[in-house]
Amino acid sequence: MRPLASKNKHQQEQYIQDAEVSDANNAVPPTSLIRNNAIQLNKPDMSFEPIYVGGCCGIGHRLSRNILTMTYANNHLQTVHVVWTDVSWSALFNDTDYVQARERMGKEEDNNYRNDYLADWYVENTTTSNKLIVESGTVFDRYADIHRQAMDLPVAQAMLLSMRDSLSPLVLSY
Repeated sequence: MRPLASKNKHQQEQYIQDAEVSDANNAVPPTSLIRNNAIQLNKPDMSFEPIYVGGCCGIGHRLSRNILTMTYANNHLQTVHVVWTDVSWSALFNDTDYVQARERMGKEEDNNYRNDYLADWYVENTTTSNKLIVESGTVFDRYADIHRQAMDLPVAQAMLLSMRDSLSPLVLSY
């Protein structure tokens, strides 16, 4: 995992703080609860550089790493551009406001994460659902701690719901 070296990180943090203050002043919570206790995803600010992700190995492995970066990007109002060279993102998912297929990595090397995720993908002020029940002797034992943490994070759950809702016609035909 690599740290984010974005030129606009301070600008993004200020934008997020301003949005939180605005939400507080309007008595609207910054995130609204939706189905399954997941939160509503943040609308990306297109003036921010997107984050590019790639993948190796199987779809499950690459998604387990890409979803952490997608979570980070959504918390920082960035879009994610997915560059999978073997099976394109668009073969499995339709583009959304949050995640889109691309054919090549971006020019800004600092925002290209290939099959890695950002060291600070987890936002400290993001609440967890506190409903995670860990039982030993289940498939849950096979996941690393970082993925267990993601499973209980409402923004990651919301990202997964968004991906479910954007499945391609090819996937839905099976």
